[in-house]
Amino acid sequence: MLPRVRSSGSDQRSRSVGAMIVAGAAVIAVAVISFLPLHEKLLLHTKGRLHFWGHTGAFALISFLLVRTARSGWGKLWMFLCVFALGCGIEFGQHAVYHEAVEWLDVLVDWIGILFGTMLTLIER
Repeated sequence: MLPRVRSSGSDQRSRSVGAMIVAGAAVIAVAVISFLPLHEKLLLHTKGRLHFWGHTGAFALISFLLVRTARSGWGKLWMFLCVFALGCGIEFGQHAVYHEAVEWLDVLVDWIGILFGTMLTLIER
């Protein structure tokens, strides 16, 4: 196993900024895809066989990127809660726009992805 090399503060800041940019792009992509009409969602496989994995993967990526930018335990918790609020907000937003029932299974799957992404940040160090 190779020893860890400490990176300078500017290296960590640039990695954090990069992670925030990628996470922001992922959030925008998830939000846009979430509010597409049903026939377009079917074309993108966001409904059907890949639905579970899409939710899990997207929210794991977003939480991994955002939680790892936090510097303290409270910051990590805050990022975790913000990503969870994003998942809930999307589900309730879809309910408001499409007048369908809130998909509680999607909220659970989002939470599983968020938990997985957060756990990866904790074992990364």
